[in-house]
Order: sequence, then structure tokens, then C-alpha cells
Amino acid sequence: MSAPATDHQLTKQRERAKTAIKALLLKTVSRGCTDDEALAAAAKVQELLLQYDLTPAPSGFTDRILSPAEVMEVTGLGRSTIERARKDRELEFIQLTPRRVGLRMSDLQRWLASRELAALKAPEAA
Repeated sequence: MSAPATDHQLTKQRERAKTAIKALLLKTVSRGCTDDEALAAAAKVQELLLQYDLTPAPSGFTDRILSPAEVMEVTGLGRSTIERARKDRELEFIQLTPRRVGLRMSDLQRWLASRELAALKAPEAA
């Protein structure tokens, strides 16, 4: 059995996780990734956030506000899919100005993780 990690080791692991998350967030369709690769990267971000108990803060590295176009770029999903999720209140956009809305990265990550979990629970089509 290995000894528990020291505070210094945990800090180093968390910093490595943050670096990995930053790299994973760059894996988008517009940067040459497939839809599956972009979604897998988003799921891995969520996994690392949970594993290392990283909670996005308003000034944190993952909780920036994304425009609807950036949400489409990050996920590889189309405008109609994003709008449907917004209308169904699956994605809670925030009103930035009278004519602009945005979505917190952390909310997008939670939504993607929930979609992945739902897909895993769904029975396979015959």
C-alpha cells in the first residue's frame, strides 16, 4: 500500500491537472478535431475537475463566459442543437447585455458530462 500523498504532491498533481485541462479545452472541431474527439476532451475535463476537486471560480481558469458561437466551436454541435438545449433549459445562458448572452464554461462541462452519462445509460439500438 502506498503512503498518502503529501500536500506538496497534491499541489503538483492539481497543477498538472490544470495544465491538462487547458490543453483539452483547445481540442475543438475548429482546430481540426473530430466531433468525437472534442466531446471526449470535454468529458475528460469534467473527469479531471471532479478527480482533483477543482471547482471553477468566476476568475478561475475554466469558468470563462462563452458566446453561443464559442459553445458551438467547443462542442462541435450546431446552432439548432444549442438553441434547443437553451429553450429546454438544459443550458442556462446568462444575459450579459440586452442583446448578448453567454454560458459559463463550467455549466457547459456539466451539461456535456450529463449527456455522456445519459448516452451510457441509454439502451443500444438493435
